Amino acid sequence: MKVRKQHYTNNGLIALALVSAGFGLMPVLARYLGGGLGLFEQWYLRFVVGLIVALFVFWRKINLQKFLTLTVREWSVLILRVLVGQVIGLGLFTLASQKADAGVVSFMQVVPVIPLLGVVLLHERFTTRKALITLVAFMGAAMVVVTDTHSLAHLNAGAVLSLVSALFYSAMLVTRKWHDGTLNNQEITVAFMALSGLFAYVISVISDHRWMIPASHWNMQFVLVVIAAGTLSVLVNYFISYGFEHVSAIIAGNILSLEEVFGPLAGFAFYQQVLSGRELVGGLVILVSVIAMNFAIRQEDRVAEEPIGATG
Repeated sequence: MKVRKQHYTNNGLIALALVSAGFGLMPVLARYLGGGLGLFEQWYLRFVVGLIVALFVFWRKINLQKFLTLTVREWSVLILRVLVGQVIGLGLFTLASQKADAGVVSFMQVVPVIPLLGVVLLHERFTTRKALITLVAFMGAAMVVVTDTHSLAHLNAGAVLSLVSALFYSAMLVTRKWHDGTLNNQEITVAFMALSGLFAYVISVISDHRWMIPASHWNMQFVLVVIAAGTLSVLVNYFISYGFEHVSAIIAGNILSLEEVFGPLAGFAFYQQVLSGRELVGGLVILVSVIAMNFAIRQEDRVAEEPIGATG
């Protein structure tokens, strides 16, 4: 007899690595769209375009009639996840960025709250070995994002807001496992694009006091960047849904630390920003932790697959 509790799949790990790459690319597109646009204006543009892209790409995999018969619980999970991550998490991050130094905000964002939420919300088992590997990943990420250690000695309300925003956004990721299976990953992605776009538009109108993007912004380059940003949002949200369906939160948090590797690489590729020795060492530490976590979970699975009572 064999006992096995699989907490990852290879495809799930790949999906989360792609999410990390997508997170690393997002600031590049946001930097361009940020000229003259409010944050939530950027986001509702992304989500509206993303909804169109998702409907076009996934049309064979989605059944829109399902949404007419969804249970109250499933609608609640969908709306709660969008509000928690895309509205509250993003909103608090915006406030944090206005109240604290960028280094402090970034440091709070790399605190490993995803594994902790996996333990609290999903009752996952956080072994000492996994905790140490997670700590190594955090140290590597901190090396990448913190440019001035002196600023960490003066933590303020902005730092707290940044940490809370990370907590809310991470909760959106982890609670993927709360869905009951009625919707597939493509349908969840379509729902996220639609709900996120709606909420972002309402907040944008309230905060930016305009109903539409000014005509002066619309040129071919702007349209192409918006399409690219919308497509990236679809891919990231789909891989989040797929990855967190198949991978435990503890392992997912470790894989997503790769964002701090892809981010500097994107800055180098698009803006010729030279990678510092600190960023290179930090990225190497993160890569080592990811490899170590992968080795640890495979070793655990080999032990779990051994027949009960087998002797060596």
